[in-house]
Amino acid sequence: MFNSNKFGRSDFIQDIEDFFALFEVVDKPFFVNIYDAKGTRIILDGYKTMHGRDMKADEFTFELYYADENGNPYDDDPYDTVTNIAGLDGVATEFEFSSTSSYTKPTKAYVLIVEKAGTAGGVTYDTKEYIVEVTFTDNLEGQLVAAVTSIVDEDGKSYDKVHFHNYYSPAETQLTINGNKTLNGRDMKAEEFAFNLYQTDENYSIDGLKPIQTTANVAGANGAETGFSFTNIPFETAGTYYFVVTEENGGNTIKGVTYDSSKYEIKVEVEDNLDGTMTAKVVAVNGSATNKVSFTNTYKADQETSAAFEVEKVLNGREWKDGDAFTFELYATGEDYK
Repeated sequence: MFNSNKFGRSDFIQDIEDFFALFEVVDKPFFVNIYDAKGTRIILDGYKTMHGRDMKADEFTFELYYADENGNPYDDDPYDTVTNIAGLDGVATEFEFSSTSSYTKPTKAYVLIVEKAGTAGGVTYDTKEYIVEVTFTDNLEGQLVAAVTSIVDEDGKSYDKVHFHNYYSPAETQLTINGNKTLNGRDMKAEEFAFNLYQTDENYSIDGLKPIQTTANVAGANGAETGFSFTNIPFETAGTYYFVVTEENGGNTIKGVTYDSSKYEIKVEVEDNLDGTMTAKVVAVNGSATNKVSFTNTYKADQETSAAFEVEKVLNGREWKDGDAFTFELYATGEDYK
């Protein structure tokens, strides 16, 4: 408060007791003008950036606590909470605390600003704690002015603004690609045939590539369809992937078996569910969603063979004579020998 009287005397009145004491020492009329700066509130804002996907509105919560200069909150519950607005992947959005205390005298205040931990799938939350120092000064024109004079984290590192960064990354997903195998002409032994899986680009060329997996058939009866699988094919990011499946020795005939020379081009889509998980599925085989991977081999003996039968002839009743001859006949029959 500032005192000015018509006799030219000026006194700075420290408190109300000084004001009343003037009546005891001043025996002439005087005038008193009282100066009191208008109070103000802290206006604090911050920024939020989500990396890895777009950010939905009200998805994240930020808390403000009044604290000491070391960032120790005075209360267990936050004084104010706000949420984010929607934002694009990697683009900062702003949030603001509006329900803050009013100050009427020059002073310093400290607040702690944190992001509330959440449970959104695939999201790594920012655990940084910002300690904000706010200084209130009298502008001598009737108004207190608030200014942020320091922002540090829990380790004492300085910042020019409060900025929380969250990172989204879905967990790896896996896929199984199945196929069928048939051998016509004889039964099929287990692991008799091998199949290769290649990861390619959209042109499906396997020149110079090594298979990422090799698997084999299970046993099966003549002409019966059996299955084989490429399992646990991993995917770390969403997108479109391309694979080729072939049978080893395709197009060759080995030991009576003619191998299937088919080449199956497989298109896989991996979708991010935006909840920390992904889904992978085969969307096309050789350009069609209904085609299946299926190899058919045929067995046939390589060439004719012959068999020799030894027959012993016994003559009873007399000795063999020169010129004796007998004729024997061989017939091919069914299993009933008729």
